Amino acid sequence: MTETDTLAGELWLLDRISNFCNRVKHAFAGTTHYATRKQRMRAAIALHGLECAICGRDSKSRAAFTFAQAFERLYGEKL
Repeated sequence: MTETDTLAGELWLLDRISNFCNRVKHAFAGTTHYATRKQRMRAAIALHGLECAICGRDSKSRAAFTFAQAFERLYGEKL
């Protein structure tokens, strides 16, 4: 995954989290780098109890996936 793809994925995930709680825009506040954004994204999902909430559907299979699964796809590690 390229840096551009990762950033696009982070923005998408941040937007989805925002649908549940509007105080997560801080994940990108100020100048941040990859590790900081990942840490903030993890904290936002956990803080609002979204680990098991459905976050979207796979574009090919149409199977639903959770915020935890989206985080793992994006960052390559467990929430």
